[in-house]
Amino acid sequence: MQPIPPSPPPRVASRIRWLLLGLAATITLVFTVGGWLLLLEAEDAVQDSYLGSMLREVALSDPGTTRMPAGFTRVTDPSWLLVRHGLKDPPRRPGLHEFFADDEGRRALIPEGLIGRLRLWLVDPLEREYRLWFEPARDGRAAVWVVADLKDREFSEANLGPVTAMLGVLAAGVLVAALLASAVITRWALRPMLALADRVRTREVGRETGRPSGSTLAPGLPDDEIGYLARVLDEYHERLRESLERERRFIADCSHELRTPVTTLKGAATLLREMPHDSEARERLLARIERAGRRLERLIQTFLMLAREKRLPPAAGEVALSAVIAEVLDEWRVLHPSHPLSVQVETHAEVTLRCHREIVAVLVHNLVGNAFAHLSGGRLDIVVASDPSGAAILRFEDDGPGLPEFTGGTAARTQDVGSTSGYGLGLSLVDRLCAMHGWSITKRPRSSGGTWIEVVLPQTRPPSDPGDASPEGRSGNREDAGSPDGEQ
Repeated sequence: MQPIPPSPPPRVASRIRWLLLGLAATITLVFTVGGWLLLLEAEDAVQDSYLGSMLREVALSDPGTTRMPAGFTRVTDPSWLLVRHGLKDPPRRPGLHEFFADDEGRRALIPEGLIGRLRLWLVDPLEREYRLWFEPARDGRAAVWVVADLKDREFSEANLGPVTAMLGVLAAGVLVAALLASAVITRWALRPMLALADRVRTREVGRETGRPSGSTLAPGLPDDEIGYLARVLDEYHERLRESLERERRFIADCSHELRTPVTTLKGAATLLREMPHDSEARERLLARIERAGRRLERLIQTFLMLAREKRLPPAAGEVALSAVIAEVLDEWRVLHPSHPLSVQVETHAEVTLRCHREIVAVLVHNLVGNAFAHLSGGRLDIVVASDPSGAAILRFEDDGPGLPEFTGGTAARTQDVGSTSGYGLGLSLVDRLCAMHGWSITKRPRSSGGTWIEVVLPQTRPPSDPGDASPEGRSGNREDAGSPDGEQ
């Protein structure tokens, strides 16, 4: 027996938790950086709206009469911007501009667009921030540049520590919430999958330890993808079980049913060597060999059809029930020529069925064969009749010890399909044939001892006289098929 594989580690749950944690960290980083940028943009927007009007007013005012605000410088020579702040290319577009410079006034940069800002933040960080207003020359007045130093007007730098702390607390809170949410989401989302995995492992453990569980996987699972998967697995498991059961029964049925024609062939072949070439007995033996060979061929075809999943053997013409019984009795008499069992056949109606002939032959063969195999003598009555509804009746009555299921005996009580002797296999096959074709079978002990078995079969042609089908009306044809020293 192969060892049971260990349970796999819960990698799916771990992956989901890490994915949720990574998502939370990414969201926290994005919102933190985005919040900081929004804060800077908000500061710039406030300063621009405030300083823009002041710088323009200073640029248009008379320098001799206007007092310059603190941190403001008004120049008409652009070289001053290069000397004082290191700005090599002063702007020539009217309006408000921003630029950044170092503390020594050797380098300055006017950021243009997103790329310029990224370069300013990541590649060439300049700490001093300025605002510049350019007013072009007009009406005899020279061009003017007004510079505002924002060193004393920054409020984000003064509040950088508290804002950073608040963002850190917010990030930590988001991570804690993500951990809790990942645990809840993982437990809720993976509960059906974990339940299915546990049930599959329980079934596998039971199978490996020889105690298979008959429970299914789907009950209790939600009607979603996991529930659908469980139902498909249940259906596949059931079909696999039925397939294995059919295979097991096919092997047992073949070994049970093929013994009779094989024995007939062997016995006839042995006798054939002792017969003269021109004797009539030799011709009968050859006919018996041919009949046994045809029976072997029909049995193989029948069992192959029975082994197919949910497929019934097709009807192969009309079958005379009495002729089938006579053929079966002839085969058993050949196998047991000295058996003391007396067989009486009573025909109350000429019953003709439309079905596969070998199916009926297998049914009769097993019921008669059980009598030959387990009765040391006595009598077997076979009754062929039909009821008023048109159904055919095939009845077997013997005066033997009775079936173990009625007498409490142990032989074949379990009807082990793997056994090749006893009542179990033959009657089990009869029960399956009846169930497959919709025939009803009734077994009960006789009050005077023995067994009473009745099989009710549908027929396609009505009997010649339905009134003779009553159990009491046994005035029909009686044929003695049970003389120990004769053949039918």
